Amino acid sequence: MRAHTHATTGLALGLAGISFGIFGFLALPLGHGFLTLVLLAALLPDIDHHSSSVGRKLPGISHAVELLFGHRGILHSVWGIVFFGGATWLICRLFSVGAWKLIVFAICFGYFTHLVSDSFTKTGVKWFYPLEIGHARGPVNTGGMSELMFLLVHIVIVGFFLSRMGWGVLHFI
Repeated sequence: MRAHTHATTGLALGLAGISFGIFGFLALPLGHGFLTLVLLAALLPDIDHHSSSVGRKLPGISHAVELLFGHRGILHSVWGIVFFGGATWLICRLFSVGAWKLIVFAICFGYFTHLVSDSFTKTGVKWFYPLEIGHARGPVNTGGMSELMFLLVHIVIVGFFLSRMGWGVLHFI
């Protein structure tokens, strides 16, 4: 899927989680900062492809990661979540960041939403790569009409939860 679809899916699922109180175990106020981290982390797995939105912003890093791991390899699996969640935790602990639980959860959750949305594509995701178990794929063509419909559904969900929470689109921006 493309960056705008991943970002919108992360935002939609993040807003749903906040709205339904699913993230209450964090015992922290969730708002713009949390959603921003979720949105950014929803783009992160595509660092493994040089022509992705993230890859074009960080070309040197992206080319190196793609060369080492390939596209939709280990970074498009639960191991990517573990790696980036662990790296985030380590950085937060080294710099004594007080809200480290919120930050680590937001990164892991956003990364997870990327994998979930890629699971709907025809290429799919190998959730436990390099193991050949847990390969999920669906009917969506990246860049096609089916992805556009997927995106539009998530835009409507974002609008619904923003209005339900009393934020409105302009408040969120």
